[in-house]
Amino acid sequence: MSETTEASRFEVGDTVEFKGEPGWGQFVVQDVDQDSVDGVEFHRLHVCSKRSGRKMTFLEENAVKVLDATEKPLHQMRVIAERLDLEGNIERLHAFTGSDTFRSLDLAEQHRLVRQLNLQRQLSSVLAERIAAF
Repeated sequence: MSETTEASRFEVGDTVEFKGEPGWGQFVVQDVDQDSVDGVEFHRLHVCSKRSGRKMTFLEENAVKVLDATEKPLHQMRVIAERLDLEGNIERLHAFTGSDTFRSLDLAEQHRLVRQLNLQRQLSSVLAERIAAF
């Protein structure tokens, strides 16, 4: 009896960005391979940076597909780009709120930064709703 394996969500040529790594930019998938450790199967994406040409390998679960500009009208692509930028800002501000520098600020400034973070998350949610409605 042969085992069937789940296909990757990504194909060679797809443009991807990586979760939790804001500012790393976009990568083109050059190869996808499958592996398993202790019976747990996973896919690896072998990618090349669009900006620097640097080659890297990541686990598929850490990647998000970037829509090709030809797939959506320009005004919709701007909404998608705005949300990607905002998500990077949210991740950086969230990380900052756990830092010693943040704790050294006066309480009023800490509260303003936390309010800013919450508002950014709300905006991201609205943008996600808009994108889902495209």
